[in-house]
Amino acid sequence: VYSEKYNEKGAAALTDGLLGLNDYHFNWLGFQGEDMDAVIDLEELRLIESIETRFLQQNRAWIFFPKRVIYEISVDGITFEPFATIENYVFPERGGLLINDFSKEMEEGMPARYIRIRAESLKTCPDWHLGAGKPCWIFVDEVIVK
Repeated sequence: VYSEKYNEKGAAALTDGLLGLNDYHFNWLGFQGEDMDAVIDLEELRLIESIETRFLQQNRAWIFFPKRVIYEISVDGITFEPFATIENYVFPERGGLLINDFSKEMEEGMPARYIRIRAESLKTCPDWHLGAGKPCWIFVDEVIVK
C-alpha cells in the first residue's frame, strides 16, 4: 500500500501519462518499508510487447531503487504468468538524484489484459546509511505498456 504522505494522485500517478519531476514530491508514489505490488487493468485484451516502470533513488532522502522489479501478465486477472524480472544494477551507495527505467521488451507480443508489477524494496536503510535499520522508501512513477 502506498504511503499517504507521498501520493499526490494516488494509484492514478502510475498511469496518468505524466512523468515525475526531479523532486519526489511531484507525481511520484512512495512506499515506505514495504514492497510495491500493483495490478493494472488495461480494460481489454492486448498484445504486450514491452513494460517499463520508472523509479527514483535519492539515498540522502532514504529513497532507494528496488532490488528487482517483477512483471507478470494475465488475461483474466486471477492467473498471472511471468513476463520478466529486472534486477537493479545501481548500487544503493550511489548519491544524487537518479531516475531509472526498469524495462523489458519482447520480440513477440504476449496477450494480456492485466499487468502485475512487484517491486522488491530494501525495506530498511543499509548499515552504512545514516538511517541504518529504519524503514526506507521506494518511489515509482509511470508504468508504460506498449
